[in-house]
Amino acid sequence: MRRKATGRAWSTVTALCAALAAQQQASGQQRGDSGGPPPAAVVVDAVRLERLEARREVVGELRAVRRSRLAVRRSGLTVEVAVELGDTVAAGQTLVRLDDRDAKLDLQRAQALLAQRKAETSRREAELEQAQRDVQRLLALVRKGSASQNELDDAMTAEAVATAQLEQARAQQLQAKVETQQAQARLGDMTVRAPFAGVVAAKLTEVGQWAREGDAVIDLVALDPIDAWLEAPQRVAARLIALGLDPTKVSVQDEATGTQREAISLAVSPVADPQSRNVEVRARLANPSGLLRPGMSAVGLLPEGRVAPTLTVHKDAMLLDAAGSFVYVVRNGRAAPVRVRALFAVGDRVAVSAEELQAGDLVVVEGNERLFPGQPVAPQPMTSASSAATTRAPSAAAPDSRHGGAER
Repeated sequence: MRRKATGRAWSTVTALCAALAAQQQASGQQRGDSGGPPPAAVVVDAVRLERLEARREVVGELRAVRRSRLAVRRSGLTVEVAVELGDTVAAGQTLVRLDDRDAKLDLQRAQALLAQRKAETSRREAELEQAQRDVQRLLALVRKGSASQNELDDAMTAEAVATAQLEQARAQQLQAKVETQQAQARLGDMTVRAPFAGVVAAKLTEVGQWAREGDAVIDLVALDPIDAWLEAPQRVAARLIALGLDPTKVSVQDEATGTQREAISLAVSPVADPQSRNVEVRARLANPSGLLRPGMSAVGLLPEGRVAPTLTVHKDAMLLDAAGSFVYVVRNGRAAPVRVRALFAVGDRVAVSAEELQAGDLVVVEGNERLFPGQPVAPQPMTSASSAATTRAPSAAAPDSRHGGAER
């Protein structure tokens, strides 16, 4: 049934394009006589009325996935602040450095003591080896009657003393090694580095300022990914759980740019608000450009469970200007802008709401960026090749990247 319906839709589009072309040819002769502009070649696709699961608009806000007020682990004088507010930093990048001269001296002192302890251990090892050789030599002499038992006992005592001294030297070397590692750690603590990639949200110290142990010096925020926390009615939250928390069922539109983005993961709070009965839903969003910022408002589109007839247009028909979203509809051989409101993406199509749009209208999907209201057009139906090409093009679930020239 779907294949037959699709065939009828293509036949309708082709027939409409043929009729428009004939009308365009007749009007083209009149324009040629009057010296008007030639019609623009465009590709069109029909508006469809599809039965889709309705989506509920819910409000929320954007929050950072990772945010940290970085603090110093040692007290000291700030000698360098390597970043400014709004700087993007990489993980491990130096942000703030305290005066580390004393820490470097402590490290050098610890390293010198460690070297001394190593030398002491080597000396004690040599003394033990000598004592062991003395014992072996006296044992042989005692058997031959050339040495007394007292001499052998003294040698064995010296061996035991050398063994104890070696163990003490090794313990002191280990202690010196630990102290060296602690001195290295103290030196490292004089530098504050970024624990993760992010953007500097606040600079809380300046060069010359004394920082006490535990004082915050940098506020760092990770922007990619970012979370949208949405207040969903309990029925909608239950629907999300029933769908297995499928992130493709949820899209989020930020109020700042009007861009709609599909969630990459979902989570539902285990508790509901006892007053509103709403449940918090976390929709994680990719934000490689960093346009989304914590604190911005967001609108989530969540599945409700009911199916309703909904108008859809091809994603490439959507255009954006200062007044909002619109599409170009072919009417009487000319391009007519029609305001629409994007609801949510459905594959390579976008569900829309528009008072002046109806199923079967032909909207321009190629060549629309160069059109202006009232411009004559020569429409051609979208073919399977052009459809595949636009499908491979970057998705525009919301009109965030295509701009047109509709009158404001």
